[in-house]
Amino acid sequence: MSWKCPKCSAENQDPDTGEYLLLRIKTAVGETLCKKLGSDSQFWAEPQFTCEPASDGWRIIPNTEAPNETQLNGRAITSTQIVETGDILSVGKESKGIIKLPLQVNYHRIYCKECWYQPFLVLSPVSMEQTKRRLAAIPHEASQPEETGSDFVDADIVFLVDVTQSMQPALEALKHNISVFVDSLKTKWRANRAPDWRAKVVGYRDFTDDIAPPLEDNPFLHNDADALKSQLQALQVQGKDKGPSSLLDAIHIVANMGQSEKSAQELDPNKWRHRSKAARVLIAFTDATYHPTTKDEGTFDDIHLSCRSNRILLFIFAPDLPCYDQLASIDRSEYEAIEIEGGETGAEALVRFANGPCGRNPDTTGLVDALNLMFEFWWSEDSEYVVYNAIREHGFTSISSLAEQTGLSDGALDQGLDNCFWYGVIEHVPGGVKVLDRRLGREYFRGMRVEAPVPSLDQHLVDAFRKIDADLLLKHGGKTGEELKAVKESILGAVKWGNIEDVKQHSDAGADVNAKAPWYPDYVAYQKELKRRVDGDPILKEFCYAMQVFGWVNSNDLAEILDRVKPGRRPDFDQRVILAKRLMGGMTALHAAKIVHADLKPENLLLIEDPSIRSGYKLKLIDMDYSVLSDKTAPWDDDPNTEYVGTPNYFSPEHLRGEAPVEASDVFTCSLILHELLGAGHPYESEDDDEYRDKALNHRAPKPRLGGVIKAGGNDITDMVAEYLHACLHPDPAQRPSAKKLCDALNGRAGKPM
Repeated sequence: MSWKCPKCSAENQDPDTGEYLLLRIKTAVGETLCKKLGSDSQFWAEPQFTCEPASDGWRIIPNTEAPNETQLNGRAITSTQIVETGDILSVGKESKGIIKLPLQVNYHRIYCKECWYQPFLVLSPVSMEQTKRRLAAIPHEASQPEETGSDFVDADIVFLVDVTQSMQPALEALKHNISVFVDSLKTKWRANRAPDWRAKVVGYRDFTDDIAPPLEDNPFLHNDADALKSQLQALQVQGKDKGPSSLLDAIHIVANMGQSEKSAQELDPNKWRHRSKAARVLIAFTDATYHPTTKDEGTFDDIHLSCRSNRILLFIFAPDLPCYDQLASIDRSEYEAIEIEGGETGAEALVRFANGPCGRNPDTTGLVDALNLMFEFWWSEDSEYVVYNAIREHGFTSISSLAEQTGLSDGALDQGLDNCFWYGVIEHVPGGVKVLDRRLGREYFRGMRVEAPVPSLDQHLVDAFRKIDADLLLKHGGKTGEELKAVKESILGAVKWGNIEDVKQHSDAGADVNAKAPWYPDYVAYQKELKRRVDGDPILKEFCYAMQVFGWVNSNDLAEILDRVKPGRRPDFDQRVILAKRLMGGMTALHAAKIVHADLKPENLLLIEDPSIRSGYKLKLIDMDYSVLSDKTAPWDDDPNTEYVGTPNYFSPEHLRGEAPVEASDVFTCSLILHELLGAGHPYESEDDDEYRDKALNHRAPKPRLGGVIKAGGNDITDMVAEYLHACLHPDPAQRPSAKKLCDALNGRAGKPM
């Protein structure tokens, strides 16, 4: 399949199925990013790693027979530059390396070879036999279900399935997945808590009858696992002459099969078994497309509808199977959907199905009505949907009038606005808010809720932040990062709630200060260069929030996590070791880009909960407004009224001596943070500034005792890691190990510190 990139207009080819997936080394703190290219692409390398099944998923292991060095687009990358960090990989300076893996999964991602734009996600027609063999290779123990009451009600198990262009592999995957799911109900896995699987309420069909009418007892409804599996085996798609011409036709045939007599013992795959009082299984296919959501006529409704329908398929099917970890990550994504044929939404396809030649009967019409009511209910309980619809209906509205238009409480309205800004679908304008007048799609929906600076902030507002910073620095040189942040957050609140007059006052004040701060224009250019370096490196782009305006992310910071770290509570020690590896992998990349953060502390490390990865959290570095470029003097360096930003109890010796922070300054502070994360606590913490200064400048920390055992390659490296953490606190920056050395030590790839 060929396609033209909508961003850069480059012509791309989707290679044939069976090619290796290419794993791009994207980040030390995020999920791995798959990329698929033809073997003639300039971006591929020989295998450096391979994969093997493990109890907790696919384990990436080094390929010792691979050459030590390969060429990647004219750049060399060696195996020693690749660091294994738990369940992901990171690299140092050569951050754009791509490793070719002999691995197939149930989907693949397509990217533009020129600009890395991802236009859509498609299912990959993988070999089902391969999938079954890998499934069989992973042991699963049936867990004892939790005891619950015996007062059960009927449950509707609803699968609304979006499928790809190729019907046969999609159907094969569907048959296999439903079989696994049915087996899971019978074996009572941990995810299925009801002792009687037939009484389990699954997915999103758990509302009461007065909200949406119950589905009538019709041929779509079924309760017998063995009969369902027989029907799945009998269901075939062979083309127009030999079978149904589309999956909608196929489900229509199944829906209109006859029903066996009550109490019939035989299982006829061409008939539905007579329904008893138990769970009802509904499988509705649709060939609705995801394309309209990436065009002008696409709406937020379309995106959310597609996602909600796909979440049913991806979340319910065998949620505990490790081989579905990639699919589970799509489920946790708020804005991913499966690319399919046609030009309709899911609701439109169902309406066409009900009203077309295959569907003119009361059963399918009732099905469509019930599903549409179900979707309407899903949305109506989400305040962001109500807020978004009100803004879209009026085109523009003030914040104050939204309360009257939506009827929401103050709390629900606040939450709805927060989420709409978060999703990137509305933006502030003078006096109120309006729907974002740019195309929706991948620019704002990248596989998860937008965890990045809000894209709709215009330059006027960004300048307001920067000018206030200049004002604060000029008046209060040496103020802590916390004090600067507090003022900035108050300004952010004014912008967030549309108090544009407050913003203008800040801007006007900033303009006055501008004349008094001659280094301010250089500061703007300095920040742009810092942001360019962050955006130009895939690791840093994932690891850092380059701008302060990072709001509306549902997260904790590391300080909050450290407050509740206790034996037996999450994150456990092994998870904290992975976070430490990811922190130092990200810092290695930051220093490789010649950037010094200069104000590291637990509060500046966001932890975004993500159960799909072993550490349980994604890690994000924030508050880089006054980070330093190590190869470029900071604009305020010569200003006697301005000092480098830092935080008490996390000042490096360079901060304490009034020197410009360097990369070793970050290493010093990272060691303090890792003492808290892995050891008994902060070695220098004190409410007395002079006491802290004395300890930091005289290396008065003992060698830390870590809270657990760290292993690498079967070897206990706990003592070595402790020695590195101690060495990183040396008062002389030249005597401290680099961030890369500390990262290597955490991964068992370093000798003893000098």
